[in-house]
Amino acid sequence: MGIKYVPSGEGGSFWVGDKEFVTLKTTGEDTGGTYGLAELVALPGGEPPPYIHHSMDELYCILEEKWRF
Repeated sequence: MGIKYVPSGEGGSFWVGDKEFVTLKTTGEDTGGTYGLAELVALPGGEPPPYIHHSMDELYCILEEKWRF
């Protein structure tokens, strides 16, 4: 593996429903299954319902606004 640079606004992008826009920066395919990174823009009401990942950890870094869980 090497370093992969994906500039802001670039990467594979798609909508999840009509409230979340996801841009994939790197995936498990790129990192041998050890790591994935996505940029998510969630419109009001776009947060996911409560859920649990049983086989991985998840981290959020909120850059703007506030989320209530």
